[in-house]
Amino acid sequence: MALEVQRYEQLPSYSVEHHGAILEPLIWSAEEKDADQPFMSSRSTSTYPIMPDGVRDGDPNADRHYMLVHGTRTLIAVADGCNWGMRPYNAAKAAISALGNYFIESDRISHIANVQEAGHYLLRAFSEAHNHIIKDKSDMWDAGTTTLLGCLILPLALSDGGPPPSPWGILCVSVGDCKAYRICAATKSVSEVTVGCRAGNLSDLTDPGGRLGPYLGHGAPDLRNLRLCFSPSEQNDLVMIVSDGVHDNFDPQTMGKTPKEAGYHDDVKWETLSHQDLIVLKQTFRNTLLSEVIFSQTPSASSSSSSSSSSSTSTLPSTSSTSSSSPTSSHAILYDINPDIVTERILRHCLETTRTSREWMEAHPGKRQPPDYRAYPGKMDHTTCVTYRVGHNH
Repeated sequence: MALEVQRYEQLPSYSVEHHGAILEPLIWSAEEKDADQPFMSSRSTSTYPIMPDGVRDGDPNADRHYMLVHGTRTLIAVADGCNWGMRPYNAAKAAISALGNYFIESDRISHIANVQEAGHYLLRAFSEAHNHIIKDKSDMWDAGTTTLLGCLILPLALSDGGPPPSPWGILCVSVGDCKAYRICAATKSVSEVTVGCRAGNLSDLTDPGGRLGPYLGHGAPDLRNLRLCFSPSEQNDLVMIVSDGVHDNFDPQTMGKTPKEAGYHDDVKWETLSHQDLIVLKQTFRNTLLSEVIFSQTPSASSSSSSSSSSSTSTLPSTSSTSSSSPTSSHAILYDINPDIVTERILRHCLETTRTSREWMEAHPGKRQPPDYRAYPGKMDHTTCVTYRVGHNH
């Protein structure tokens, strides 16, 4: 069960295992090509249509992502620039750069002693990210805004308080609407770490709930939904970090479902549900659908039909043969929960879910898409997924 708090002092004080001498840290970011490694996989694409002039709506892709692997400690970050154009793109790029540099400077990532200190570092890094967005701007309002999620995956250790609840911990700080999920290898289940990240109206996809960069009075960031979230984790679990271009396409409302079709006990309209009922219903639906897509034993419908979708559907690299390796530990490491297959299946689902909308927009350039999720399900967006296997040691 994930814990959500607003202050780092409210986090558990579990100690972080000290590691000895390590190799050079592995640093990877979106400025390089998307990557597939035995321990991680990343994809960032766009589900927007390609218009008659050959340019894709929404370019450039304002999603940015980053990974730092330092011994047994890993930092993953995803930023989603708010709106279209170079301002949100540069804001997301600046935020990712500042967050990564904060942990590299003075080798902070290797000095983390406990979970509370890790939370403190993440919050400081978010402050650096906001400052970096507005840095060197003659008018701070020329800067864009971005959501940001930073996630530390840490080995936990015995301490004076006794043993930790699990050998690993997942600690996230988030402002905005990116999400983190734990994929349990042993139970084939998916659970959200960043529960309730979207503040206010859960049905308003234009409001991320918060953002860094100048937004409020005097150029302050919008920190309405700034949260720290902690979840225990086991060896060989997967951690998946996504932008809203992914999880909005696992939302029952945007997929054209009624509340009853999504599992609610009464046949009611979405707008009549309480805030708490919306959170529980949507979270349960998303987690269940994510599990079905990730753990399907045969190629999903979206995979088999992607070749027939519109020309704007991005091509995803095929899964390498090494992904089908047999289990190598006491945990059930199934071929279809390797990071590269998870990432590919998630993005193929998003591309297929939005296919009808994308094809309509390409056939009717300049016109407004009919507001009907039943006929045109999903939400076109910049779409990013980073998947990491817990327990990797570099």
